[in-house]
Amino acid sequence: MRTSSRNFAILLFDEVELLDVASVMQVASLAGRHYNWRPFRLLPVARTPGMIETRSQLRLEAKFSFDDCPVPELVFVPGGYGARRAADDAATVAWCQKVAPAATLTLAIGAGVALLGAAGLLDGASVATTSDTRAWLGNSLPNTRLDEPEPIVVALGGKLLTAASSAQGVELGLAMVERQLGKKLAGAVRTQLGAAPVARLELPEPPAITLPPR
Repeated sequence: MRTSSRNFAILLFDEVELLDVASVMQVASLAGRHYNWRPFRLLPVARTPGMIETRSQLRLEAKFSFDDCPVPELVFVPGGYGARRAADDAATVAWCQKVAPAATLTLAIGAGVALLGAAGLLDGASVATTSDTRAWLGNSLPNTRLDEPEPIVVALGGKLLTAASSAQGVELGLAMVERQLGKKLAGAVRTQLGAAPVARLELPEPPAITLPPR
């Protein structure tokens, strides 16, 4: 079993949703703690390093810029109102285009899928969304299936995991731990968090979208 830490980049931007970041990072940081082992090296990254404003009257610190962030093996794009503006930022979109295709796993919550869509990474994919997200996002992603909110939606050959909203952040983190470290460790983290098991832990991938000929 691999013992070295996996580089796990967390994309930050102003008006990011604090709960999205906190829930997934709490799960990732708990994994392996019982064994005094750190399977994930958390890399908070933004266009420029420094303090990032959330919509929750608290700030988060981005320790890395796009230029100096170590190459990530896992990438997480949280949501929040700021994701809409970040999706229009050329540097942020370019970073997603650079790192996500080479990552073992990419995660996104809510409006975070807008960034991946702007980077051209969701063609033929299925993603978890709420009705509010579909209302403003649908026209910009015609080649992406915007599903009703399953707890987690798997796509792109298992390389993309999305959650519809902040409420599923813990489940998204647990799905990531399960895929990287196995069901036993994911179950141990769930117990530590006191999170009730969901009815379905297996995460089937929806069929690929078949587009009509032009």
